[in-house]
Amino acid sequence: MQMTTDLILPGLWKGSGNGEITSNADCEQHNSRIMQDLFKIANRELRENENVRKQCLAHLREWIKQNADIENCLTDYTDPKVNELISNGYIFVSPFRDSSGRRVIIYDLSKFDLQKYSGTDMARAHVIVYETLLDDEETQIMGVNHVADVESVGPAFITLFSITEFAYLIRWGEQSFPMRHKEINLINLPTPLKYVYDFAKSNMSQKLKDRFTIHDSKEDLLKKLDQRCLPLELGGKVPAKDMIELWKKELVTKRKRLLSLDSITLLSDRGIIRRKNTPSQDDTGTGSLPGSFRKLELD
Repeated sequence: MQMTTDLILPGLWKGSGNGEITSNADCEQHNSRIMQDLFKIANRELRENENVRKQCLAHLREWIKQNADIENCLTDYTDPKVNELISNGYIFVSPFRDSSGRRVIIYDLSKFDLQKYSGTDMARAHVIVYETLLDDEETQIMGVNHVADVESVGPAFITLFSITEFAYLIRWGEQSFPMRHKEINLINLPTPLKYVYDFAKSNMSQKLKDRFTIHDSKEDLLKKLDQRCLPLELGGKVPAKDMIELWKKELVTKRKRLLSLDSITLLSDRGIIRRKNTPSQDDTGTGSLPGSFRKLELD
């Protein structure tokens, strides 16, 4: 099957029309319609419009310019272990968006060799995938859909992180990473590990808890997700290896941008707000961002 990464661009999703694209004019009209829908969703769900966006960017750039604690504001997937985790199918992104316009992240826990990889390798692979996706404005607005096959997860996985580390990972992963987790679908959850699942959910917001769904079979998963979004191994039509190759090509096109993130330097953590350092006690000399930033919530 011949495919290109263009599949993710015209991905027809509900609300953007389902007409057949047969010419450049049709493509331009379709893309224009998608952008109009994106603006409506951003306004409705993120309270963002053109004026707000310009004002926020201006405030953010001025704040970065004045903040002496940050230098060069903006991990490489070619790292051997990270590259292996992506190439072997532990984590990759489907070339097809779901019916709601979201990118679909696929996880296969059977590909994570506990004898070879560490919790740090796992975290780095996740961050690289997420940062690459967040470079796309459409994904920033529409969010992502997680699909994880956890059948192979056993008690040994718990040794990757301490209880405290695991709790922080769940809590701060949700609160500190600017990604909209719109759906989280787990398939083949082993019964003995339900207590781990319950512990993880106890450290999440109610909003995120409500977005979890456990599926007992591929057939059950297909009732909620479009078949084309899933790899053949999970009931879809395109083999995982083909999806992985397309994802790696997408990573290549965004590698320069991703590498630029490594040039960011945190010169001081004095501006980080902690329980003992509330905004009213801010002594950084740069102040907090305007209210729209401090009150920003991602749905």
